[in-house]
Amino acid sequence: MRVMGIEQALRWAYVDELPKAPSLSERLTPSKWPRGWESVEHFGDYLALVDISPRPENAFGLAPDFSGADVPHEDAVRIHEAVTELNSCPVAVPDGWDPLSDMRDLGTLGREAVEHALERIAPVGSNAERWMKARPDALIQRHAILGGTPDWEGYPIRRRIVTSLNGEPLWFRLEEVEVSPADDKLGIAAEYITVEVDGFNRSARRPYRDAYRKEELFPDPAHLIMHRAEYEIWHQSLERLTEVLADKLETILITPTSHLQRPWEMIHAHELCDAEF
Repeated sequence: MRVMGIEQALRWAYVDELPKAPSLSERLTPSKWPRGWESVEHFGDYLALVDISPRPENAFGLAPDFSGADVPHEDAVRIHEAVTELNSCPVAVPDGWDPLSDMRDLGTLGREAVEHALERIAPVGSNAERWMKARPDALIQRHAILGGTPDWEGYPIRRRIVTSLNGEPLWFRLEEVEVSPADDKLGIAAEYITVEVDGFNRSARRPYRDAYRKEELFPDPAHLIMHRAEYEIWHQSLERLTEVLADKLETILITPTSHLQRPWEMIHAHELCDAEF
């Protein structure tokens, strides 16, 4: 029995074995592989998306290896089945999830940035819980084929004053704006909304008395938050696969991944220790 790390076993399955399965289309040969511009030409002819080319993938959703002389190994098929089953368990967002814990104290701006990112990557379900939209099986397959891990590193994020293009601090103020006029005959009161406007008095060349400055995070952490969410999903999926495949494979003994669950926190802890020392 061979000993393989979970990532090595996944790469073996998706790169070496599963592509041996033939294409779903019997007509597909290297000479009939669809051209990259072909779909654009068809759209120009019919003004619609028309799929008339043979399906290039095999039963495992991979490009077939035409040089393969045998069928995929049974253990590779079992690994693919376990990866597919990952989607049966949606990934919930834990309470207090903070992917920016290594960026010092970002205050309210940091919490708001995480909330805004969650609105894009984890919509609220019918039970009022947030569920990640990222598919665990797709993350596992992508990095099994391409290698590496989901990107979790980023530039240090800091708070800074919002400035204009020339670098001067901007001023803001709140103002009541009428959106619906009053009608005394009908007994309808005017409706107002509060909007944020320029807080700098151009004629007096100074800010209004009630003006204030704003802070922002730089660089924008939105993509870093989304990438770290994918990393955690990927890592949890590896742990799940290691557990599930422990007694299902006949020729391979799976060992856990060596990657940390939240490596950015470990690096941050080392930086603090070095600073204190």
